[in-house]
Amino acid sequence: MINEPRKPILVSPTELLPLNPDGRLMSKKIDYTLCLEPDADELEKIEKVLKQMVRGTDSVCQSLHPMLKYRSLFGATEIKKASGPDALPQLAVWSCAGLTKLSRLVQDSKTKLPLPLLPCWSVTGHQWQLYMAKRCSDTLVVRSLSLDSLMLTD
Repeated sequence: MINEPRKPILVSPTELLPLNPDGRLMSKKIDYTLCLEPDADELEKIEKVLKQMVRGTDSVCQSLHPMLKYRSLFGATEIKKASGPDALPQLAVWSCAGLTKLSRLVQDSKTKLPLPLLPCWSVTGHQWQLYMAKRCSDTLVVRSLSLDSLMLTD
């Protein structure tokens, strides 16, 4: 667990960011994310694999933040005031950058692993909303899920 004051996390390198229709980068930050922290043996393996990658990457995720770059990130969370702006654009850009990074890692590893669905949450006031992000070819799809739409069976 990372115990730092809340500071938005930037996507880095910026080449992972999608472009607006006018060609400008869609730079968005995220408030929180869940991550898997590697142990010492896993960290050594990660560093070794990254050195062998075709693109010469310094990170396994969409951030070069020193505390995050060797951690697998998932579960982005964006928090807004009840009267604040929509969190979905930030979640979509962050998820797009993460799935782009995963796609490049899979390509460079020459494996045929499928890209996962990435869960993300928005918290607006007291209302929580779960979204799932998935890359479909060159398109990112982010869909809202509600408990009402899920069928729970015995």
